[in-house]
Amino acid sequence: MQNEIKKKVNGFGKIGKIVVTVLLVIVLIGGITASVAAVYLSQLPDDAISVSVSGKANIQVDESLMGTLVGSIVDGLSYESDQMPDLSDEADMESILPENTQVRIDLSINNADYTTAVIHSEGNMKSIEAQTDDFVYEIDNIIKVIIGGIVYVAAIAVSLFMLRRLFKEFESCETPFTDIAVKRLYAFGFSLIPVILIGTVAEAMARALLTPSEGINFYLDGGAIVAFVVTICLCTLFKYGAQLQQESDETL
Repeated sequence: MQNEIKKKVNGFGKIGKIVVTVLLVIVLIGGITASVAAVYLSQLPDDAISVSVSGKANIQVDESLMGTLVGSIVDGLSYESDQMPDLSDEADMESILPENTQVRIDLSINNADYTTAVIHSEGNMKSIEAQTDDFVYEIDNIIKVIIGGIVYVAAIAVSLFMLRRLFKEFESCETPFTDIAVKRLYAFGFSLIPVILIGTVAEAMARALLTPSEGINFYLDGGAIVAFVVTICLCTLFKYGAQLQQESDETL
């Protein structure tokens, strides 16, 4: 029975080591490719690449609710040759707002600031097509995003390396409940912390650099956090198992 369990543990370790090794190679290739791209882009003139992007939003509302909607979500509105309308006067809102004409608007949705809009009628529905100002980013922005990605990839590579060491221990161990296995499991668990933190910061910076009107917003990776918590729980179980194994060996 013990030999069968040992074979299963060793087989699990062998398969896990192969899979993680393949993933590690892929990650390293990606990191090297990104590094080469960053070096290449850094040699180009600052104006060699320029990308202009803008964001759009389409809001549809019943004609009778148009005044209420605009009055509640729009902070400012004006158009050429007119003074800024009184947004509190919902009754005159439909006559104030011109259709099929671009107007200046102060509207924020999901952290994006919309500055222009065109209003259309579609039967009993009103359609507001809002747009942000053009946002231009050049080589410098792209390089910063790539560097953030490289640091994130490096953190993932370290975590995969720690996981590979753990599977390597399972591949040749007599029992998985050893002090070495526990230490390597702890090392893998704590290696996930830089992955979570660096990934959060890198994603926030990338959004701020490449997304129009997007501020710096941090979003934690729920999957990585769950993996960290589960790993620490497994560490506790394996540590307890190692103590029982040691007591059993001393008894024998």
